[in-house]
Amino acid sequence: MKTLWLDYKGKKILYSDYRNCQSKEMIQILKDKEKILSNIKKENLLLANYNDSHPVGDYIFYLKEVGKKVLKEITYKTALVGITGSKRLIFSNYLSYTGDYNIRVFDDEKTALEWLVSDYF
Repeated sequence: MKTLWLDYKGKKILYSDYRNCQSKEMIQILKDKEKILSNIKKENLLLANYNDSHPVGDYIFYLKEVGKKVLKEITYKTALVGITGSKRLIFSNYLSYTGDYNIRVFDDEKTALEWLVSDYF
């Protein structure tokens, strides 16, 4: 499963694994995440790994819509791993579109996990 709950230091984090994926598979992973979160009405911690993935076209369009309408409202913090090169431009564009600024980019999952739980109640 590419989307699953992790327990890190007693905190639940929804992890999405986009590694080595193309847009079609990435859309399905995002739909799975959206479905899981649709039944939860609290502030969530999210971690997504984009290493060696290729977020383009339809995925970016869908991500913006889900981000603005769903993820922003029920997310406390989001940590992203693997946002390098042209993906940084996509990330900046996503932030501008959604207005969601409680997102950070990290080089590795361990550092991202530490940041996610650092001030979470």
